[in-house]
Amino acid sequence: MITNVISKYSSIYYYGSWENTSSDKDSSPQPSSKVITNPVHLFIIIAIFIFLTEAIIMFILSILPPLPIYKLALLDGFLLITIAFPMLYVFVLKPYIAERYRMEEKLYTLSITDELTGLYNRRGFFALAQQQLKMAKRLNREALLLSADMDNLKETNDTLGHKEGDLALIDTANILRESFRESDIIARIGGDEFVVLQIENIDADSNMLTNRLQNNFEIHNTNRYTKLSISIGIIRCKPECPYSIEELLIEADELMYKHKSNKQKS
Repeated sequence: MITNVISKYSSIYYYGSWENTSSDKDSSPQPSSKVITNPVHLFIIIAIFIFLTEAIIMFILSILPPLPIYKLALLDGFLLITIAFPMLYVFVLKPYIAERYRMEEKLYTLSITDELTGLYNRRGFFALAQQQLKMAKRLNREALLLSADMDNLKETNDTLGHKEGDLALIDTANILRESFRESDIIARIGGDEFVVLQIENIDADSNMLTNRLQNNFEIHNTNRYTKLSISIGIIRCKPECPYSIEELLIEADELMYKHKSNKQKS
């Protein structure tokens, strides 16, 4: 446990949850219909392109005055290199490389994105958050880590069905988007678990954050049959804090589950 040690380096705030009574999914990347991405087809087209170019060159050479064989070979190679290869690169290879790069970027984005909510997934969060935490330390900035867990999602799934549960997850993700800045890292790292990392311009009074979240949940729950409720734990870490994002998340989770437990007892 690092609770006692971490208190030296960070101001730890714990805020409870509140209950109120008042996307399209990304598809798998598809290649453009105008770009050839199959290596076999690409090889065949290159071979045909070179063959046709060579045929045109040979026709041109056939109408020229007779030349020694070595000069014909040199002229043939020169024309092939200066005419065929640049055209081959511009019209075939360059689009192929650009399309492959686009598809790899799309695959990477999908690999770090939660399909249901469109937020970062667990892999994406830890990859980005660790970088942001290191940057915060270099820039001598504080970091704020919020752990959130939806209440009663299992009951929603059991009584209203998983479709309604999915809608509750999507609504919660949208509320988090509205409550935080675009530059903040917001992720769904588990079934009903969310986490947010905020680096720059952290609210001086963290109560402003919880009030903004609460207000957004109240607005959502107005005239809604399914009322959303979440539990949260917040840690603020100073630049000299030596711990990793994984260790900070453990502390935030403990604070969040402590409140969830207290609420269930009350």
